[in-house]
Amino acid sequence: MSEQDEIFAVTSTRLADAFRRIETTAMADVPILNRKLSVQCVGMSAFGQECVCVLITPWFINLVLIPMALSVPMRTGAKTRIALPGGIFEFIQSHHDELGAYRMCSLLSPVFEFDTQEDAVTVAQAILTEVLAPQVEAKAEDAEMLAIWEGRLPEPEAVEPEDTTVEKLDDEPKVLTRRAMFGIRSTEEAVS
Repeated sequence: MSEQDEIFAVTSTRLADAFRRIETTAMADVPILNRKLSVQCVGMSAFGQECVCVLITPWFINLVLIPMALSVPMRTGAKTRIALPGGIFEFIQSHHDELGAYRMCSLLSPVFEFDTQEDAVTVAQAILTEVLAPQVEAKAEDAEMLAIWEGRLPEPEAVEPEDTTVEKLDDEPKVLTRRAMFGIRSTEEAVS
């Protein structure tokens, strides 16, 4: 086993163990738990100096970044935007006594739509594939999402003005009689 693989294994175990304890303590009686799911780290790999994975729990599925080495403490609750190959994602910085500093990007919560752990793992693997695969056309979408995160709505698309031409009506308006109003034709109209 390489040194990096060992780091991934240890980090996965620490992350899963910490969230299993959270499940049995802080989350024990919370009604949003999907009891069909269990805590699992999926696809731990390297991203720069951090480990990246998808964390499945009975209450969420999140993208997680954990520093490979001891890091400078982060301000808990602060939001940071991280450019991954698949786009720009907003992470919330956190700290856990057993893990140290880490960042999470919320993906799904709650997770009642999953009937099996295997379904959740399949989705987690697909998420990692998308997040870690370079996106050629993502720059415009990323700029729009960044504007939304910063509270700036994207500019509305330009709309072509509707055709405002007016049809010319007859020169002389027809006289409306009481009989015509009630659908009764006059003798002149009946003849013509």
